[in-house]
Amino acid sequence: MNRGLRSVKMSGSSIFGVSWLCPAVALMLGPYDSASAAEPAGLAAEGTDVKAEAVAFLREYYKELSKLEREMNLAWWRAANTGTKEAYEASAQARLALRRFHSDPERYRKIQQLLQARNKLPRIVARALRLAELEHKPNQLPAELLKEMVERSTEIERLFSTFRAELEGKKYSNNDLLEMLRNEKRPERRQRIWAALKQVGGVVAP
Repeated sequence: MNRGLRSVKMSGSSIFGVSWLCPAVALMLGPYDSASAAEPAGLAAEGTDVKAEAVAFLREYYKELSKLEREMNLAWWRAANTGTKEAYEASAQARLALRRFHSDPERYRKIQQLLQARNKLPRIVARALRLAELEHKPNQLPAELLKEMVERSTEIERLFSTFRAELEGKKYSNNDLLEMLRNEKRPERRQRIWAALKQVGGVVAP
């Protein structure tokens, strides 16, 4: 098991994600009439409530996003703690599902359309839309390319997590070596520990 796990930035989406902003949006805006969530003809249409449209959009977006992020984070946690190939495959599937969700070109265009009226929106709503745009932008790629990117990055992550370097006839995890390097005072042994930390490069190299 890889100890001392930290929050990491993954390609396209970060661990713990952006769905934390959804409660803040709902809290600030208060009760919302679902009848006003009907799709208007466009932002320029007479009588269009841009704020209501943006909030309705964000509520639907966060509803799905929160489920996908939770599944991805739990799968990542299981993979990082068990190190099994099966757990990492499940983590890759959950990560890919989130990236495919953010690859929707229609939703991306909708976000850009709503952002054109950002001056009419509360700052937190405009900020939520901007974050949604940033999540969608790097995922506007062919489905097969997204799949390949996720599979490769997950495999590299698995190799880093499960690799054990050899030092003085024993096997050590990356965290073990970092702890040793932190406490070791002798320059010669510090150099050997540092070199052991670099052994993983030969495993993940193309």
